[in-house]
Amino acid sequence: MQTKEDTDRLINHFLPVAEGPSALQIAREYFPEATEEEIEYVIWEQTGFPSFWQIPKDGATPEECFRKQLAEFAASVKEGQS
Repeated sequence: MQTKEDTDRLINHFLPVAEGPSALQIAREYFPEATEEEIEYVIWEQTGFPSFWQIPKDGATPEECFRKQLAEFAASVKEGQS
């Protein structure tokens, strides 16, 4: 069974940010109330993570692409709740 630390290490390996927030911290910005399980679902199932980025369509860097995809999913969730 994979531990939370194993998952965090794997996620941060694929979206390294030299200076700044980790992939988990970025996802938390868009889903602050989500559980750990929900955050993992969003990262793995609703974004191009870990390596399927649409550069330059979604941004110039993996982090920009990741943020755009998180924002789009967050908007669709919010829209579904209306």
